[in-house]
Amino acid sequence: MAEHEPGAGPPQGGRDPLGGSVTVLRDRGAGTRRRPLREILARQFVLVAALPLLIVVLLWSAVALPDAVHRIERENAQAATLVRSQIEATLAAPQRSLEISGALVAGFAPQSSEVRAVLQQALDSTPAFEALYVADARGVVQDVVAKPSAGVRASDLLGLDLSSRPYYASVRERRTLVWSDTFLSPLTGSVTAVLALPMGERLLVADMSLASVARELAQHERLREAIVIVLDGKGRVIAHPQQQLASWQENMSHVPLVKAALNGQPGAGEIEFGGERWLATVARIQPAGWHVLVAQPRALLFAPVQRIAWIVGLAVLAALGVAVLMSLHLAAKEAQRYRGLLAAAQAMVNEGQREAPLDLGSEETHALWERLRELLDRLHDQEQRASAAQRNLQAVLDSATEVAVIATDTQGVIRLFNRGAQKMLGYSAEEMIGTLPDRLHIEAEVLARGEELSALFGRRIAGLDVFVAIARKHGYEVRDWTYVRRDGTQLLVSLAITAVRDASGTLSGFLGIAIDQTQRLRAAELDIARERAEAASHAKSEFLSRVSHELRTPMNAILGYAQLIALDRERTLDTVQRERVLRIETAGWHLVKLIDDVLDLSRIESGRVQLSVETVDVGTVLAEAVRLLAPQASERASLVLGDRTRLKQVFVNLLSNAVKYNVRGGSVELSLLDADPAQLGVQVTDTGRGMDAQQLTRLFEPFDRLGLESTDIEGTGIGLVITKRLVELMSGRIEVLSTPRGGSTFTVFLPRAGEAEAEADDSGGDAAGADDQVRGDV
Repeated sequence: MAEHEPGAGPPQGGRDPLGGSVTVLRDRGAGTRRRPLREILARQFVLVAALPLLIVVLLWSAVALPDAVHRIERENAQAATLVRSQIEATLAAPQRSLEISGALVAGFAPQSSEVRAVLQQALDSTPAFEALYVADARGVVQDVVAKPSAGVRASDLLGLDLSSRPYYASVRERRTLVWSDTFLSPLTGSVTAVLALPMGERLLVADMSLASVARELAQHERLREAIVIVLDGKGRVIAHPQQQLASWQENMSHVPLVKAALNGQPGAGEIEFGGERWLATVARIQPAGWHVLVAQPRALLFAPVQRIAWIVGLAVLAALGVAVLMSLHLAAKEAQRYRGLLAAAQAMVNEGQREAPLDLGSEETHALWERLRELLDRLHDQEQRASAAQRNLQAVLDSATEVAVIATDTQGVIRLFNRGAQKMLGYSAEEMIGTLPDRLHIEAEVLARGEELSALFGRRIAGLDVFVAIARKHGYEVRDWTYVRRDGTQLLVSLAITAVRDASGTLSGFLGIAIDQTQRLRAAELDIARERAEAASHAKSEFLSRVSHELRTPMNAILGYAQLIALDRERTLDTVQRERVLRIETAGWHLVKLIDDVLDLSRIESGRVQLSVETVDVGTVLAEAVRLLAPQASERASLVLGDRTRLKQVFVNLLSNAVKYNVRGGSVELSLLDADPAQLGVQVTDTGRGMDAQQLTRLFEPFDRLGLESTDIEGTGIGLVITKRLVELMSGRIEVLSTPRGGSTFTVFLPRAGEAEAEADDSGGDAAGADDQVRGDV
């Protein structure tokens, strides 16, 4: 585990979320309420146990309860159908009696005794009839019989005009038996209904007694505690179990269920009657065109369902209570197991225990223990690596002795002062850690910088903000500061200040890295000196170039006149004169060569040399160089073994030096080094006097002849300088190996030409250029 940070306080003790008391190594969630594992598990177990019960209740509510409701509705509809059938049967008897009577009356003359006898018999045999009468074609009553209960005498009905009655027009139009709607009789003053039957031009009419219908309804009321209401075709009450219908009629067409039935859509639904909710069904009565409404109390119908619901609810509550108790028991047992696991983990952390001290229960718990042990092992390894990385970082910081690394907290208090800072400033880490860096700065410089930043930010900047305001806003700042060493001396440094933030972006401190600018200032002075030297060298080269051009003109005149004197046939020169003229020519050509070398050097140094880089056959160039040097080599009896404008010049210079500075009877060897596929080496080896290490360091200095100025060997001291510059301009290099009295070896490495270029150039070359070596005796 991570080491306890200094100043953070001792580890805190606390209550284990599982219910036990353990030592908490780190309490990152301080202030956050944690639920005990027992509570969490209990909730989960209760949820798991209650979920099936809830599903059962929902399924019962979704399946059984609607099925019970549908069953009750079906029973109520069946009751309405039964009542309708019974009422239809009650109404069928007077209808058949009227049809029989009509058939008999139609065969007798109007106002005859036979007609009255038939009518009286029908009246006596049919309890529902209150009165029977026959009307002629104009609707005037001709024959009539009536019961005493009708409340009117038969003689009062004779001559009564029925043509204005609603049922009269209907029966004349339909020419069939017609049931009328209920109406208030003008004769009896009571609500009644009429059954009318056409008999040719005459009409047989029966006034109906609705008391029998009421008696039937009363019987059904007693059977199921239901109410039965008979309605006519306009929704008016014909019969009602709680009213004396002879003098009462209520219109129920405003009730939605009745209104729908009157519109041809009879059905079932709920209505409110007497302050109570009823489950009602409306059915049509044939052939009268009436409707019957059968209603039963909703509470009575749903009492069995409610009893079942209470039973199911109590059973669910009992099962839930048992589930809660079992869940609490299981949760406590499981929490105890995890407390054991936590205690074992704590022992592993504190005491290094590697094995579980008790049975941890399930395989998953043991697997968790193993993963925890692996995690702790990994954390231990990481801590060791982090500790090693910390030591390495400290070693790196301590080894950076030329760089001062200073770290502070957010208040500017120094927390790190590396060895580089100690070396640079003269203070020890013990002196500086825990203090502010004020002593390292010049107060006037700090105040001036504070005024600049105050103008920039629009507020007063002072103290630590002078150094970190820019870094705090932009992340870092690099600026030159003057440090004051312990001995009082001042030091210019480049100070880079970086704002250090943690993973959450919170500022945790500042890191300053200071670099001594003394070397930079010295380097700047050296750059200025170098630029001045290069300018002087350039001026020298320009001067030499101009002087050389000015010298060529008189030298050309001197050589021209010397040649004219030697070729003058009119004036023959004696031997002494001819020798003197020859010396003038030799000295003149030597001076011309010296002037050409100086011109070449000045062109190279001024950058005015233009090279025509092409694929060159080295063998051909070497052969040409050898041919040019053959006379000089012949004079010194040297044997040369060797492999176009500037390259030829390079090889001529090297071979010329090899010949000039060789010993008598020595040899010069010219060879190719063909091992490197990227470059080709040309090596010139002589057996001359050689050079020591000091001479090699001065070898390519202009006009330096390495102490041979007093010898009879001619030279300017710039040939090798020109050779080296030309080789470098051709992207090559030259290497020298030499020992005193052991000869010298000059090797020129030039880049190879591409194969395509080489083939193009070889197609136009000669046979001599195709060889890698050229050998000749000179």
